[in-house]
Amino acid sequence: RKPPSVPGKDLPALAGELKLEDQNCFVSHFTGAPEMDRPMIEKEITVKRAALQPGSGGQAGIGVALRRVESEPYFRLAAIHPEGSLGKRSDVAIGDILLAVDGVSMQNLTEESTMHQIRGPIGTPIRLLLGDDGHGSEDPQ
Repeated sequence: RKPPSVPGKDLPALAGELKLEDQNCFVSHFTGAPEMDRPMIEKEITVKRAALQPGSGGQAGIGVALRRVESEPYFRLAAIHPEGSLGKRSDVAIGDILLAVDGVSMQNLTEESTMHQIRGPIGTPIRLLLGDDGHGSEDPQ
């Protein structure tokens, strides 16, 4: 499935509403956790880190914005940059839950620790374990 977009907003507009942490990842906290209405489906993918802006100092991310609902222990994908590592993947969607990075659980990690796990040298592989609880295909209203 194709990652949904925020109606009427592109990634730069959405990023302007989120706290800018670095050129590839945005992190923000939201409230209002969705209720779980079906079992979680886990999917493991491997992509390469890609710098989306010049002057990255040899470091890169995966081109996503993250958000954490206060009552949840994990971050969710809030936006996916079309030119980022996940941008052309049909098996990744906004709302997917970031469960682990390179085998390290993201449960209850701080924003800084999560970003440290995602960032790395340009072109290096990163293994992501994502969860899909059925809310990834819903367009936010």
